[in-house]
Amino acid sequence: VEDNKTLVILNGDDITSKLREESIGNKASILSAKKEVRALLLNLQRDIAKTNNVVMDGRDIGSNVLKDANIKIFLTASVEVRALRRYNELKEKKMNPNLEKIKMDIMERDVRDMEREHAPLIQAKDSILVDSSNMTIEDVVGFIVKTAREKEYEGNNC
Repeated sequence: VEDNKTLVILNGDDITSKLREESIGNKASILSAKKEVRALLLNLQRDIAKTNNVVMDGRDIGSNVLKDANIKIFLTASVEVRALRRYNELKEKKMNPNLEKIKMDIMERDVRDMEREHAPLIQAKDSILVDSSNMTIEDVVGFIVKTAREKEYEGNNC
């Protein structure tokens, strides 16, 4: 962790910024559809959650990986908003993104992830839907923190 940001180091190189690239997300989506990859990741993610208090992010965390999680948030936004957010993020990094290509990539990834055979992208029945299309990051974080505190409070009164 550096400046309150988690770094991902691979073979001594900081690859944190590369993980947010559209091409990486698409490759992850393709690889994660493979049964063997899903099985390996499933066990790894569950082992991490068994021994740590975690906030996990992923397209099948609440519906498959951590079905018994205390709080499940299904965070979504319109394709247009997600594409514009990614576009702005890449512009800030002095890249030259194409908004239409980003939008198409997001739609393709969504379909691929929703239609995959193993652990498809679905909203868990007991999750809380949060459509962040018209929310700021601060709004989303505030809602999630409030929800977690309410859930913790309810748990202490049972």
